Amino acid sequence: MASRPLAERESMRWLDAAEHAKRVLHEAAMVTVLDDRESDIYPKWARVPAPNVHRLSRSMKDRCLV
Repeated sequence: MASRPLAERESMRWLDAAEHAKRVLHEAAMVTVLDDRESDIYPKWARVPAPNVHRLSRSMKDRCLV
């Protein structure tokens, strides 16, 4: 599955929903995206956060934070 482009994967829905929220709520002082471990994918961690957009997620596996 990892060899398929992200755009062709079902997990792309998590990125699409978060990016849509960023657009719709762009005037909000703060947006927190909450998700379950199913959306624990690296592209979402890399693309979604912004100065006024944060992620709070339950991890699917242990992650090195340093």
